[in-house]
Amino acid sequence: MKQQSIDQNEYKANRERVLRDLNWAITSVSLISESPETAEQPETLDLTLINKSHLTEFLAPYNHFRIGQYYEGLVLYWLEHIRRLKIIARHQQVFEDSRTVGEIDVLFEDEAGVLTHWEIAVKFYLYYPEVNPVDSHFIGPNVKDSFERKMRRLFEYQLPLSQTHFPDVRCRRAFVKGMIFYHPDQSSSAQLPEKLSSTHPRGTWLHLSELSRLTKQHGELLFLIREKPDWLSAALCSETDTRLFSFAELQQQLETHFQDEHRPILVSALNCAQSICREVDRVFIVSDSWPQILNCKSLSKLGIANTQLSPAGLENLKSVPRLYSLTIDGRFLTEECLEVFNTLPELKSLIFTECQLDQKHLERLKQLRHIAEFRFDSVSLPESAVEDLGNLAQATSLGFYETNLSRQDVVRLQKTLPQCNVYRFPND
Repeated sequence: MKQQSIDQNEYKANRERVLRDLNWAITSVSLISESPETAEQPETLDLTLINKSHLTEFLAPYNHFRIGQYYEGLVLYWLEHIRRLKIIARHQQVFEDSRTVGEIDVLFEDEAGVLTHWEIAVKFYLYYPEVNPVDSHFIGPNVKDSFERKMRRLFEYQLPLSQTHFPDVRCRRAFVKGMIFYHPDQSSSAQLPEKLSSTHPRGTWLHLSELSRLTKQHGELLFLIREKPDWLSAALCSETDTRLFSFAELQQQLETHFQDEHRPILVSALNCAQSICREVDRVFIVSDSWPQILNCKSLSKLGIANTQLSPAGLENLKSVPRLYSLTIDGRFLTEECLEVFNTLPELKSLIFTECQLDQKHLERLKQLRHIAEFRFDSVSLPESAVEDLGNLAQATSLGFYETNLSRQDVVRLQKTLPQCNVYRFPND
């Protein structure tokens, strides 16, 4: 009875996911190795002192977007409302010759008044020691990112921005959390890539056909499918939670999912005792063709931005007839690539990420008459962007995430395209 009482008290104290996520965002082990000067972080947070309603209200603009933005909101809350630091700037755009060359996540003064620049990120990678499209052994679930590429961007591009443009900054840090997932048959990498911490958090990944290994490894369990942005803290719930699946139910859900999509699914395996279920493993389930995703003819979403795939290799997309959404960068806006896009009858959405587009790029979008949804994530757009995009008569949706378009630009664009839903994040 005493143990059951302790379990129930622990559950009551930690059942609010938003509080668990905040605690994980701040106190979990760093994904990257850091110098002693920048690695300090609290070992625990007293969650009883945090106003859940206030935290939830603060996170409202972040909850419905990408996991990275949700995580950033949690870190900003800690800096501003728990450490009570002075925030100098968020998403500070950096200009050179009237052009946006980048953006700084956050500038703040620490407790000693030191001007500090942080880049904030949460990343999840799967260890795959064989040849793959990303040319890395630590690759993103959607096979469009790698640990090495992210580190280069953080340390060679984003953090140096403040050295040139904010010389008063005295401290720079990449505040990075996340997890690396390993296949049970593949031992850990003998030599980790530079900057990956040897104490990084670990999970498991399996191909769909290997799903039965979940029960062989852990025995009788219940399972929870983790939907973004719920990828952070360990799952904890009541045994009566309606989101829980038995193994047979999970198998049916995943088989149905992978018939139509290629998107990997994150699953928590939970052990239940005294009516409380706790996570014992975090598992990515991927399609049997992963990471060679172009072999999947039922694929509906694909990201090839910042990958090793060349524009010439885009011909392979013709073997993916059900492709609906494609994430690319500016390299793929050539006349040859546009011809390929126009041969994909189901392609309706283009997402541009982490690139710089010029006027010629945007003018070419008019040739894609059957594509109605355009999104720009961390993209530098030309000064003529409002006029260029205003010519997209076919557009029904234009989204801008962390771009150099101002709120006023979005308002002008909405007036030009009244039939189109034009939105911007952050909307400040």
